[in-house]
Amino acid sequence: MDHVLASSQGTPITVKDVVTYLKVTGAFGSAIDRLMEMRTIEQEVRSLKIEISEDALHAHLLMKRRMAGLAGAVEFNTFCHQNGILCEQWKEIAENELKRHFLKRKVVGSPEIQAYFERNQEH
Repeated sequence: MDHVLASSQGTPITVKDVVTYLKVTGAFGSAIDRLMEMRTIEQEVRSLKIEISEDALHAHLLMKRRMAGLAGAVEFNTFCHQNGILCEQWKEIAENELKRHFLKRKVVGSPEIQAYFERNQEH
């Protein structure tokens, strides 16, 4: 965990430093929660057999890149390199966001849920 990620005026910033900072600020717990949520979404998407077309995924990835000002391949590759991630890692996270959206639409849009709500709402 002492891998040097960067340095500031000759002082190294290690993975351990980053993890400690994330824990102290509370972001570490949030990141763990988010990763657990991502794994759960993956399982639910598989169990409900939700399909995401290549066209839908491509459009989502393109929109995410444009919103981040990364429309060109050079800007996108530079962003990934500067943040120490692989393009495939970025794509995986963005794809998971799309899966979450599709899952939410399927679950919340279910006619059974709507019928249950209508039968059980208070007047």
